[in-house]
Amino acid sequence: MGRHRDVLARAGAVVVCCAALLLLPATASADPADDARVVYCLAPAHRADLINAAQSLGIAVPTDPARLLAWRAGAPDDFDRACQALYTAQGPLTSDSSSVFSTLLPFLTGLFGALLTFLAAFWWNIVNRGTALGDDLRAAIGTFHQAGTAYLAGGGSVEEGPLRAARGVLVDKLARLSAEHRRWTTLRTLYDTVTTGELSKATLGVDWDQQSQAQRDLRTRLGVGLDGVRDAGEEIATALRRPLRPHPELRGTGGRP
Repeated sequence: MGRHRDVLARAGAVVVCCAALLLLPATASADPADDARVVYCLAPAHRADLINAAQSLGIAVPTDPARLLAWRAGAPDDFDRACQALYTAQGPLTSDSSSVFSTLLPFLTGLFGALLTFLAAFWWNIVNRGTALGDDLRAAIGTFHQAGTAYLAGGGSVEEGPLRAARGVLVDKLARLSAEHRRWTTLRTLYDTVTTGELSKATLGVDWDQQSQAQRDLRTRLGVGLDGVRDAGEEIATALRRPLRPHPELRGTGGRP
């Protein structure tokens, strides 16, 4: 379960990082003279517009476009003022950060769609796996409970083979789940109960030939223990169907087997 949380956390970090990188404004030019603005204003197609912009601002400017380079060199402040005004009014839209975002929007949308699809598929995979594990555990416990109940009801006359086989299947599933959910102490307690505890082979497989009151009391107690295993297994199976939750009810035995 911790592994699943790590994968989801990393996927979320990727989403945040990608969004931050894609939403950053375009990097400013490292040249303080703003080469892009100068190139735009002195382009042949924009020289007449630059002359008109300067005249509108009351700036003395040569009317011959061929002399604009000399004008820039001789009156850099006037040139910068007129060029900035022209560039701001008619400059390329791609210089605006909002246009950068518009350009990247299709890629951004596709990226987020792919990530959301991945997260949804990952989530359903966890849910389906947890449901399958819960159903397998529930079936194994049901078989063990049925075989144990039949064995106790028969007073030892019922063959122990089905009970031994059911215990083996249940122990294997409990061991695997305990390794994956180390904080679920109810799992470990249940595992100990059927391997070395009251419902182990050493106790549940005793010789029932003696029909004493002590043995009758023992069979009653073991029957209650089997019911407890069934109830605890149902809680665990339900928790497995709800992944990525803490399930504090399984971190303490609370009197359960």
